Amino acid sequence: MALTVHSSWMQKGGNSEAEYEDAFGFRGGTQWVAPRNQSWCRVAIADGATDSWCSGLWAGLLVEEAIQGKLKPSQFIDRFEQLREQWRRDAIPPDLSWVSEEKARGGGHAAVLSVSVRPQDSSGSPGTWSAWAIGDCCLFHLRSGQLVTSLPYTRPEEFTCSPELLGTATPKDEISLLVSQFEGTWLPGDEFLLATDAMALWCLKQVNDEAKYDKAILDEATRPQSRNKFADWVTQARESGQLRNDDTTLVSLQTG
Repeated sequence: MALTVHSSWMQKGGNSEAEYEDAFGFRGGTQWVAPRNQSWCRVAIADGATDSWCSGLWAGLLVEEAIQGKLKPSQFIDRFEQLREQWRRDAIPPDLSWVSEEKARGGGHAAVLSVSVRPQDSSGSPGTWSAWAIGDCCLFHLRSGQLVTSLPYTRPEEFTCSPELLGTATPKDEISLLVSQFEGTWLPGDEFLLATDAMALWCLKQVNDEAKYDKAILDEATRPQSRNKFADWVTQARESGQLRNDDTTLVSLQTG
């Protein structure tokens, strides 16, 4: 399987890079071509909720666990308490002011999406992919100008100001109710896009009622490019009202 992975991101306008609260991760560096003997690839993104405590830290912990394969729907309950304790150690120092302690008690919250891609087998049958998601980070499976599938959202109007999120204070018995799981097959030449909510909403708006999209317009934003070029595109899209001013993260997987 030849798989090229590329990431692009930009913090919310008016914020510094240190205030970026999304997270993403995958094996290798910024751009990676999977070796032919690689049996799978796992990619994850997360979007920390701005109004919660140390949400960027929580998003990063979720992504790291997901790409290591330690955080799966079947393992959430086992891993959740350990992750929450790790977040507490880093996010709530003993000398925290009472005002901050009150906010910290509400915990950190994030949307998260994890995708695993497996290659074609020796018989030439299609490759497979599987994904799980909580909240409004989205996956788009593209093929020759056609949207094969999008998940967990399929329409722009599904985006709201209060999506389901995984929080450090979420009761463990409620976690399984938040997780959506998906699976499918892919063919060489297909592309997968993983996007946090602002970018995901923009992508869905490019798709018409027949699940087709203008490839040139989508490529302008999603094809691998330098950080400066992506930042320029994001800035222009925000200024024109096409893209909401929020942390913006995109990971593309191109198969071959």
